[in-house]
Amino acid sequence: MTIDETYTAPFVLAKFKSPNPDAKTIIFYQHYDTVPADNDQPWTDEPFRLTVRKGYMYGRGVDDDKGHITARLTALRKYIREVGDLPVNITFMMEGAEESASTDLEKYLEKYRDDLLPADLLVWEQGNRNSKGQLEITGGNKGIITFDLSVESADVDIHSKFGAVIESASWYLLNAISSMRDDQGRILIDGIYDKVIQPNEREMDLIETYAIENADSLRKIYGLKLPILESDRRDFLKTYYFEPALSIEGISTGYQGQGVKTILPAQAKAKMEMRLVPGLTPEYVLERIKAHLKKKDSTVLR
Repeated sequence: MTIDETYTAPFVLAKFKSPNPDAKTIIFYQHYDTVPADNDQPWTDEPFRLTVRKGYMYGRGVDDDKGHITARLTALRKYIREVGDLPVNITFMMEGAEESASTDLEKYLEKYRDDLLPADLLVWEQGNRNSKGQLEITGGNKGIITFDLSVESADVDIHSKFGAVIESASWYLLNAISSMRDDQGRILIDGIYDKVIQPNEREMDLIETYAIENADSLRKIYGLKLPILESDRRDFLKTYYFEPALSIEGISTGYQGQGVKTILPAQAKAKMEMRLVPGLTPEYVLERIKAHLKKKDSTVLR
């Protein structure tokens, strides 16, 4: 086993060899990090303390992705103990920055390319059952690019009596974000859809036949209060599976305490992401985002 701590988070390679010199090699990709457990969330249990209730385990990462690491290693140990030698070589490749857009993963992959390239199969981090309890085989995942936007409109917060003549960082940022997407979810950044590879008829037939996602099920599962962006089933599936999406992960600006504070905030920040589909690269998308925002004003919006 190799544990490499060169970059942002340790990278782990664990190899289980078959005695067969001609054995195929399977790589299991995993990640051991989780998304942050925000303190303002109403947690039933301590997020980073494993809790078992009615036969189910609760805790940060039991599904994504520590539970799957444990399940696969347990299955491997059981096979070796009860059956013996492995018929294939198995390599576990684990990173610790998946939830941060896999920072530095590319560097680790390049460093260990000779260990990884001979593999015959790469298996993703987890398997799922859909809402009907059926096992699903996923043919691909959307990519992602994350970025921060920030505005500094003045040296200090200003009294809101000047709101009729002075722009605040809050409004400036919100207007910039609004310029990037319309109210139906369509991205307004020039050049984004030009590169998107459209699904062929076979791909559309497959998702219309087998996909179970629909507007009603999402409303029920998540208790949605706002309208679904696509109501027609074919358009819903095409948009969900084959089109990019621009999302706001969080916005921070102005006074958030008790009562009222009559100010024009001098600072505003937003965390953003875009989900990528075939045809879009992170480099191209970031270039288009910068070009779009530069049309507004690059001196205060970064």
